Amino acid sequence: IEFLERIEENKLDFTKSFLIINDDISDDYSSWVENDTRALNWYQKLQLRKEKNAKYETSKLINPKVIPRNHLVEEAILSAYEDDLKPFENLVQILQKPFLRTTDSLAHTNPPERIDKNYQTFCGT
Repeated sequence: IEFLERIEENKLDFTKSFLIINDDISDDYSSWVENDTRALNWYQKLQLRKEKNAKYETSKLINPKVIPRNHLVEEAILSAYEDDLKPFENLVQILQKPFLRTTDSLAHTNPPERIDKNYQTFCGT
């Protein structure tokens, strides 16, 4: 719960936050939480738990490294309307192995640079 509170208070991207705490991407946790003392204290406790947990390596398979983010799906759709299927094919290729981190998939771990608060998406459509 404490981790989720830090994500909410710091307005951090949920998926990327999990990648960072699992050391699955090179971004520095302290920079990610903008040196929030409570978040850093929580992270230190997490590191101690990881050291004690022999199953930590297998737990890395639980969270995908890449998810189909809306801005990337929309980019692929818009490009397809322009007869450019490259972004779509790239996205499909990366999403076929969501637990694998590659140099090609790193760009797909980031949230959009600009967030439109009025943007709406609908699951299942």
